[in-house]
Amino acid sequence: RELAEWICSDENPLASRVLANRVWHHLFGNGLVRTPDNFGYTGERPTHPFLLDYLAVRLIDSGWSVKALVREVVHSETYRLSSERHVRAAEIDPDNRLLFRQNRRRLAAEQIRDAILVSSGWLDRRIGGASIAAGTKSEFGYAFTGYRRGVYVPVFRSTLSDLFEVFDVADPNIVVGKRNVTTRASQALFMMNSPFIVEHASHLAEEALRTVSSDQKRMKWLYRRVLGREATENELVETWRFFGELQESGASSSDSWTLVSQALFACLDFRYIH
Repeated sequence: RELAEWICSDENPLASRVLANRVWHHLFGNGLVRTPDNFGYTGERPTHPFLLDYLAVRLIDSGWSVKALVREVVHSETYRLSSERHVRAAEIDPDNRLLFRQNRRRLAAEQIRDAILVSSGWLDRRIGGASIAAGTKSEFGYAFTGYRRGVYVPVFRSTLSDLFEVFDVADPNIVVGKRNVTTRASQALFMMNSPFIVEHASHLAEEALRTVSSDQKRMKWLYRRVLGREATENELVETWRFFGELQESGASSSDSWTLVSQALFACLDFRYIH
């Protein structure tokens, strides 16, 4: 108890600054201190020290409410900036440390999984309860088959779901304040061959065929559903060309739309926040 009281004491600014920095890191892709696990002499200095102090004080004043701090940050003009690069600003600040734009960042492994489930309509939105299947006696050979949010997916020390492993989930054996973000061939291969991806691309195609009346509307509907935006003219041209090649090869309508859905899951715009 004495340790907890010392950590959260108004006389100890470290805990609130570390937590405020973690919140900023998760919202912007980089913390105001870019070494979230190290606030010591060997860590990086904050890019905006007064802002970090302000957020730390606001966190304490709100009763340590992370939700209140997140709300304040996401309502800021800085958070709502576009990720579009400006040549002159990029020359002055190539690493975007002064935040002239929003950072383009990849979704975390859990978010990629949840976004796929939301798009296919198969996300189980139940809250609470056990995350490990009843009767589980060992993590070896565990089947990650549930459809609940990623926060409920079991993380074992020796066994991770394939999607989590491929997309850089934190190592459960150590403390990780900042995950690696890699670009590897295995990620593209996973999106092309994983039974999980194929299954939910099929579910999405089935819904498109069932609920949308024409191919033209169906194509635009899929872009809105998966990417959350309208398709560009170039994207429509290329996707129609791909769809036409599938039809000419003898693929059924269901298989063709499944492969189009899978291609949208695999594109960069699905995995990255702009």
